[in-house]
Amino acid sequence: MEQEMTFQELTSDPLIALLMQADGVAVQDLDELRKHTAERELAELQTHIRKSHADDFYRRLDQSMLARQAYRKSAS
Repeated sequence: MEQEMTFQELTSDPLIALLMQADGVAVQDLDELRKHTAERELAELQTHIRKSHADDFYRRLDQSMLARQAYRKSAS
């Protein structure tokens, strides 16, 4: 079974090194881009999770308020 290359393996590969050199891409630049992308994806995921939790909270709050109103109407 094939596995994806690690960053270290990728940047150590001679063919990749030649392509990076031809394109004028330094390992440090690629590593910086990788880290920046990972940070951005993490921030987007955290935002999505927070929004999902907030949506769930307000949905439950609405259900609770409706149930409370229905209880009050039935009790009177």
